[in-house]
Amino acid sequence: MRIKEIYIRKYGPLKNKTLKPKNGWQLIMGMNESGKTLTVDATLKMFLSRKLKEFKNLDRVKEKPEGYVILEADGQEIKINSRRTLSHYLGIESEDLRNVLVIRDSDLTIIKESSYLRKITDKLTGVKTDQIKKVMKALQDKGRLTNPTSAASLSKSADHNKVAEEKKKAQDILQRIIHYREQGKEKQLDRLESALIEKQEIREKRKKEIEELSKAEKKERYTRLSTALLGLKKSRNKLEKLASFTEEKYHQVVRLHTKIEHLKSSLKQNQEELLEKKKLIKEKEEILSELKAKLPPLNHRKDALERLSQKIAVFQQRKEEEETKIRNMGLYKTVSTIFLGIFIGITILVSLFGKPGWTGWLTPGVSLIIFFLFLTKFIFLKGTLNKLKGKEVAILEMAASSGLETNSLLKLLKEIADFKSRWEEMKIRTNEHEIKLDSLNQNLKILQTKISQETESTLMYEEEIKKQIQALKIDDLAAFQTCLKEKGAFEKTRSTKMEILANEWGKKDDLKESLSFWKEEISKLKESQKLEVEIPFDRFQLEQTQSKYQTLGKEIKEIENKLKQHRDTLSDLEKEAAKLPLGNFLDENYQITVNNLDQLEELERFLQTFVQKIQSDFDLAIKAISIFERIEKDEESRITELFGETSLISELFRKITQGRYRKVIFNPEEETIQVTKNDGQILQANQLSQGTYDQLYMTIRIALAGIILKKQPGFFILDEAFLTSDAKRLTREFKILATLIDQGWQILYFSVKDEIKKTASQFCPGQTIFLESLP
Repeated sequence: MRIKEIYIRKYGPLKNKTLKPKNGWQLIMGMNESGKTLTVDATLKMFLSRKLKEFKNLDRVKEKPEGYVILEADGQEIKINSRRTLSHYLGIESEDLRNVLVIRDSDLTIIKESSYLRKITDKLTGVKTDQIKKVMKALQDKGRLTNPTSAASLSKSADHNKVAEEKKKAQDILQRIIHYREQGKEKQLDRLESALIEKQEIREKRKKEIEELSKAEKKERYTRLSTALLGLKKSRNKLEKLASFTEEKYHQVVRLHTKIEHLKSSLKQNQEELLEKKKLIKEKEEILSELKAKLPPLNHRKDALERLSQKIAVFQQRKEEEETKIRNMGLYKTVSTIFLGIFIGITILVSLFGKPGWTGWLTPGVSLIIFFLFLTKFIFLKGTLNKLKGKEVAILEMAASSGLETNSLLKLLKEIADFKSRWEEMKIRTNEHEIKLDSLNQNLKILQTKISQETESTLMYEEEIKKQIQALKIDDLAAFQTCLKEKGAFEKTRSTKMEILANEWGKKDDLKESLSFWKEEISKLKESQKLEVEIPFDRFQLEQTQSKYQTLGKEIKEIENKLKQHRDTLSDLEKEAAKLPLGNFLDENYQITVNNLDQLEELERFLQTFVQKIQSDFDLAIKAISIFERIEKDEESRITELFGETSLISELFRKITQGRYRKVIFNPEEETIQVTKNDGQILQANQLSQGTYDQLYMTIRIALAGIILKKQPGFFILDEAFLTSDAKRLTREFKILATLIDQGWQILYFSVKDEIKKTASQFCPGQTIFLESLP
């Protein structure tokens, strides 16, 4: 298929423009304002009429182009105009031109890439993806789904009558019905009406029993109140006689009696304590006497020991003074011995070895003098030490005469200290006994005074009790207590009787007036004696019967409430079910009134059918959609067959990029085109440079063109298709175009660039059409 002629009679400033491109390569050159772009616009509008949404910037001239395009296909000519479009004759749509056969302003992108590739696959396989989509949409409507996918859920949209919500409502109502029916069986709700009638009959019997007991109560009332009035009068007379016996007087006598008992008890204790104290004083006096008898000889011995202590102190002081000198006594002895030895030694030497002069005897003489000096000192200190020992012996002998025999001054001092400690202890004990004895004598006097006072008080209280008892004309306190108890019993009787009468009729301010008032009221009750009553009055029975009557009333009310709640619940369930679009899902007519549990069970069956129908439609739709999704997935895999390492697209792209890229693939999950470099790196199409990107999509368009035209050669309209390509890329691109021309394709290349003309002439030499500038 090729373009044989383009005639534009009128399109904006274009008038009577005719182009007759040749087979193969046709370069159409035109400077700016020569109508090059308007010629392409007019041609597209005649190809597509109004279906131009895929193309932009075709509205520079608002009017329709007048003219035609003549195509030659299979040896026949086809005349295309705005009324008889390309789609009408050959089935080539607007998107086929935009995405494959027409390239404008170096825009090689494919719009709606993924969906367009699917349509191309449809042409390969004969499967209509759009039809599948329509079927899936119909299944969505049939199953009332949120979307036409197997992952969809029930729709809540108004378009599907909010079926998900209606199903949820139906399930909720079903749960309530099931739960209520189970409760109804347990609580026997269907027996409420018969139970109500039964309770009402029993209550009526209890009412008659209460009436009979009320008659008996009236008769018993007269008897009880008249008896109470009689008892009140009797107790009143008795109380007048016992008026002088009061609790106050009794407690006064009891308090006096208690005081006497306390006094007697205290008097007894004090007398016993008096005897004990006298005995104790006697014992203390004897001990004190013994202690005082022991003290004089001890005092005498103490004085002797005091003097002995003084001598010991003087001796120890003298001993301390001489002690330093005595310690050097051994030194004096040693030195004198040394110098004696020197003297003897030198004398022997002199005797043996000759008679020296006086100087020879000087050393022995000095040694002898020193010997005598130190010997004298030693003898003196020895005498001092002997004197001290003699004084110590004398002190020990003096101590022995005082009864302290010991061989050491230290022990002697200890025994003196022990004696002093015992003496001081005895002195303290003596003083303590004297103080205790004085205290005991004082306590004895106080106790004797207290005994005297208690004796007088006891006599006085006994006299007072005697006067009180005689005034009341009784014998003793026991008789007083008996009369008081009797008075209390009558007061209680009076109070009880008064309470009975007052509770019945109230009372007046004065007892006398009350008695008169109560007497009149009792006389009015005499008619009660004439009542014919077969049963005796029983307060407990009356209260029990009244309680049962009231309980039955409550039970009847409770049953009525339960019955009302039961009916209301059934009515509510019926109304809620009536709001559901059951008729849209049920084959049988839905019309049911719910007045009992059996009818509620029938409603349950309708609702279950309703829910099951919705679920069934949903499950079937999901299952069917999943089948079509598998078909769609298969279609996506067929899209990938357009690509791949052995595909035409990959082969052309390897050539045009001089082998820098190995293959072109389609990623169905991301719905993107990717390329693989020789090193295995995978790049998205939009990651390529603009030139490489254009080369990629040029190869894709060439491959798709073969599919659209069913492997028959056709035409490409290229309007400045390679603006971004440099000289090298442009050469490679024209090489590809040259191969298409060899296969019988027609290429109309519109350009304003001399570089295009120069490069194209290397591969596709031929006549160039030049467009003249518009007037």
